[in-house]
Amino acid sequence: MLIKGDGWPTYHLAAVVDDHLMGITHVIRAEEWLNSLPKHIWLNQHLGFTPPEYVHVGLLRNADKSKISKRKNPTSLRWYEAQGYLPEALLNFLAQLGHSHPDGTEQFSLAEMGGFFDLDRINVAGPVFDLKKLDHLQGLWFRQLSPERMRDEVVRAIDTRFADLFPLVKERLTRGGDFLTLAEPFYAASVTHHLDELLPKGADKAQIRGVLEAFAKALKEAQAAETWTPPALEEAVRAVCTAEIAKAPEDAALAALWSPKIAFSALRVAVTGRTNSPPLFETIAALGATRCLERITAAAGKLR
Repeated sequence: MLIKGDGWPTYHLAAVVDDHLMGITHVIRAEEWLNSLPKHIWLNQHLGFTPPEYVHVGLLRNADKSKISKRKNPTSLRWYEAQGYLPEALLNFLAQLGHSHPDGTEQFSLAEMGGFFDLDRINVAGPVFDLKKLDHLQGLWFRQLSPERMRDEVVRAIDTRFADLFPLVKERLTRGGDFLTLAEPFYAASVTHHLDELLPKGADKAQIRGVLEAFAKALKEAQAAETWTPPALEEAVRAVCTAEIAKAPEDAALAALWSPKIAFSALRVAVTGRTNSPPLFETIAALGATRCLERITAAAGKLR
């Protein structure tokens, strides 16, 4: 079918004609479009067009080889900007996902890549979007900055999130420098979990690990539903506690474990690395889903 019932062309026809009219010579797209390749070549031939060169590349994958998802992964460039990543580092990282320097050099600029780029050297296997690799390249680029630009980046990193974080810590401030101390968990890539702080009095490792894993599941659902707001997060977490207590309403020990005093305390330490922080659910909302879930997973792992 080339024309839909409403008279508009289908995507396949429109894309082929559009590429021809714009003089497109190369179409580089994900491997999921391979099934459409015969249709597009057939349409080009029967319309009398010279087909562009079609190149299909592997889909980006998580470390576990699952497909990158917009709902579960930070895919917006604004997110990486807010985290302080340099454009040079991010471009270098993205370039390596599907290509590489012929000499094996890991750090190179976009201009340098323009000199050695070759379609025949594109990696067609599904590249892994590894944030640890991105952090490594970020460090290489950042440490090469001039003192002046490095200072500008530090100031920008603070300013980017100041308006959102200041209301959370305002009532705890005594002097200006206190902001850096109180806001540190929001800027840090990770936090340190101390076992004695993760384990409230009277609880054991397995119990608190179960609490954190249940909370992580609820937060993932909130992330998928795009309801990452303090009220929605609090409702989701409290619903977990209520449901767990309902399984054995006469069990006082179970009720104590899932009480806010214990369960919320473990969650607070997991996401901030501290026993004291700004309001818990405002903190979780400000940290963002990716960072919170990474930290909860790390905390649960420490309890194994």
